[in-house]
Parts: sequence; C-alpha cells; structure tokens
Amino acid sequence: MPVYQTMLSRFAHRMFGWPDSLAGGRRFGGPALLFQYCCGFVALVSIHDAALIVFNHQTINEMERNPIGSWLLKIHGGEVWLFVFAKLAGTALVCAILTTAYQNGKWHALPIVSALAV
Repeated sequence: MPVYQTMLSRFAHRMFGWPDSLAGGRRFGGPALLFQYCCGFVALVSIHDAALIVFNHQTINEMERNPIGSWLLKIHGGEVWLFVFAKLAGTALVCAILTTAYQNGKWHALPIVSALAV
C-alpha cells in the first residue's frame, strides 16, 4: 500500500472518528476508499460554502432563500456566525450519520453518500 494512502487513512480515522476497517485496515481499496472520498468531498464543499458566506456577509441577508437560514440571520441581527455554525454542525451530523450507516451496512450507505457527493 502506498505511503500516502496509509497517511490519508490514518488522518481520516483521527479526524472523523472513522472505524478501523476504514482507516489502515487490511482492505483499503474499493468501497472504503469511495466512502472516504465522497464523505470528505461533502465536508469540503460545506466548508467552502461557509467560507463564501463569511466573505460575502454583506449580501447574504438579501440573497439567502432558505427560510431557516433567513430566520437564523434575522434572530442574530444579520450576523452570519450562528448561520455558519448551524451549517457546519449540520454537516458534521450528516457525516456522523453516514459513518454509522456505513458501519452497519456499507452497501446501503454507499449510494447515499455517492448521491450527496454528486
């Protein structure tokens, strides 16, 4: 197994709390690798979106169309920090649920995480 794959899997295990079978186990390729890449992609897109919200905080109040997002902005006086925190907490919750689903049955979780990544 190449060194970069071992380092990546150990980092993902520590960072996301993924099970040992996903991080550095005997079988690193196939469904485990697909799951790691898709879940990581979902997390990175969410972080990028949160960064864009912070950088464009002047216009987010007019542009936000999600009623829950608008409500979070309204109750916090137009500040984006509560909105960004809720967004990132939601992403962490989704990744935790996906990891639990993968641990219980990887063939059920793979279509879900793949659809989220697309």
